[in-house]
Amino acid sequence: MHRRLFLAALALAPLLSACMAPSSAPAPDNLMGRLAADPDLSTFTAMVQAAGLQGRLAGTGPYTVFAPTNAAFARLGQSRVAALMQPAHQGELATLVMQMIGQDNFTPQMLAGQQLQIATLGGGSVVADGKNGLAVNRVPVSGTAIAATNGTIYKLSRVILR
Repeated sequence: MHRRLFLAALALAPLLSACMAPSSAPAPDNLMGRLAADPDLSTFTAMVQAAGLQGRLAGTGPYTVFAPTNAAFARLGQSRVAALMQPAHQGELATLVMQMIGQDNFTPQMLAGQQLQIATLGGGSVVADGKNGLAVNRVPVSGTAIAATNGTIYKLSRVILR
């Protein structure tokens, strides 16, 4: 049952993304637009929307988004992801998503060779370590950074949990 619900959520994430967009669709070059345009981030995009944070990521920012890939969410477990997507868990989901959004824009050039503690919208912080590649809370960043008009997106291979 949970497996089917999870697979359905993954399959419907791009459709939900299109249906839940505000009446004036986000500009394709802001964080929300860039997230929605990347099929590898459809689960994270659906979670941002379910948490009610899409307006913030379509706004002026600036933010740094540490977005787990669909494969990262699959490793978290189908039942856990499906439960988080339920309306009854919107607060918990918002907390999780806000822990993955840094306050301010940290570009790859700013992180290269540095180890920085970055405050998140969730009230905590993450450690970005750019001394040997780039990792966030010891989770390697996969691929290249995605630049947006209001920040930067880094894809993560695992979900950052508190």
